[in-house]
Amino acid sequence: MLKSLERLRGALGRPAHTYRPTVQTFNDLDVQRLERELDLKTRGAERGTANQPATDARTIDAVEAEIVEQIGAAQKLAYDELQAQLATFHERLTDLDFESRFGAIEEVSHGGLADLKAEQQMALDDLHGLRKDLTEAEDSLKGFKSDNRIRRPAEKKSALGLVTKLLVIALLVVAEIVANGYFLSGGNELGLVGGIIEALLFSVLNVGVAVFFAVILVPNLYHRNFFRKLFGFLSLLLFFAWAAALNLGLAHYREAAGTRAPTAAFAEQARDAVMARLQSRPLQLDQFESWLLFAIGVLFALVALVDGLSLVDKFPGYQKVADTMRKARQAYADERRAKIQDLSQVRQDYQDAVSELRTDIAKRRTEHQAILAHRLKLLNLFQEYQGQLEKAANQLLRTYRDANTAARSAPAPADFLEPFKLDRLAGSIDGMNEITAEALQQKIDAAQQNLQQVMADVTAEFERGLDRYRELDKLAPDAPYGTA
Repeated sequence: MLKSLERLRGALGRPAHTYRPTVQTFNDLDVQRLERELDLKTRGAERGTANQPATDARTIDAVEAEIVEQIGAAQKLAYDELQAQLATFHERLTDLDFESRFGAIEEVSHGGLADLKAEQQMALDDLHGLRKDLTEAEDSLKGFKSDNRIRRPAEKKSALGLVTKLLVIALLVVAEIVANGYFLSGGNELGLVGGIIEALLFSVLNVGVAVFFAVILVPNLYHRNFFRKLFGFLSLLLFFAWAAALNLGLAHYREAAGTRAPTAAFAEQARDAVMARLQSRPLQLDQFESWLLFAIGVLFALVALVDGLSLVDKFPGYQKVADTMRKARQAYADERRAKIQDLSQVRQDYQDAVSELRTDIAKRRTEHQAILAHRLKLLNLFQEYQGQLEKAANQLLRTYRDANTAARSAPAPADFLEPFKLDRLAGSIDGMNEITAEALQQKIDAAQQNLQQVMADVTAEFERGLDRYRELDKLAPDAPYGTA
């Protein structure tokens, strides 16, 4: 039973073929096993005892034919494996698709310059209009300065400074509302809230009119025209008269409101009283708080006037013309900067595409070389394997013939001394749609030169584009900002 178990274990552990387990492409033939399975020594002795094959036999006998058949089957199996591997190599070579890569290079070489030129033309169309606007704005500013004999640049207000001045005006309005509301609350039927509502109206008139005079009317004082100067001076006098009249009227309104009890007809009565007081005794106020209210109102109006004068350039109209030129210049500069960045991005895109093509072609060439080397190695291995099969066939035949010769009483056939020659098979390579290493190298060299020329042309076109952008400034040069 133990011997049967060992035989079973041996059968389970024995492969279902006569090849040695190996990681090689073509498995080595297990000669010893095949010798045992064919029982060559026993069969050789049996046929030798019968003097078979005959001494004058010129062909191999059945046992020898069986050996040759086993060797031929192993050769055929290896050949099929070889052809399958060669087909895989052929598929891998054709999948490298170098032609599409070379086609992509041609596309980049033609498309790069075309895209760059198209980007330039669109940019020039956009910049031309902005440059024309800038030229007109510069000419307008130059004419304005020449007409008014101005040699200095317009005062440029920073965003922070402008916000600060506007906050000052807003604080003046709020402060005057609170102050007026406090002083007017005593005679209002709504108390402090009613006083603040009335104060809001007076504050807007007091501060708002002061800012209007400062921005629109009073700057005429700085004009070179005599009549404009006179108009500005009269506007300043009018402002003082307005500020004094408004705040004096407010002070009289406070006293008139304080002498009457809040009723539904309070507002109408107060107005009548104020008009009467202004006509009969305009400069007479009975309470110190009324004079204080008058002084605060005039002070706020003067501060608003001074602050308003600093909002814009003192020369009338100069700020507007200068701002128009600055905006046109900024718009042109921003657009030109953006167009240069767009042009640079187009160039960078093509540089990246060329770099990727170079890397891809290099990788494919390396893979192409590796595939050809592996295929050649496989063909050499198959030839070596056929030599091993021939050696194995001669070893098996020698075992059989030696046993046959030893058991014979008659001489062995002369063919027993002749070695077996295996007919060699050659691998069939399908070279369709493949490219040789030499031809590939030539195409790659040409493609590399093409790519190098593409990058040189793209760079040159990029520089020409920048020159064309600069030409816009040469056709209409910027004048120094203090003289134009």
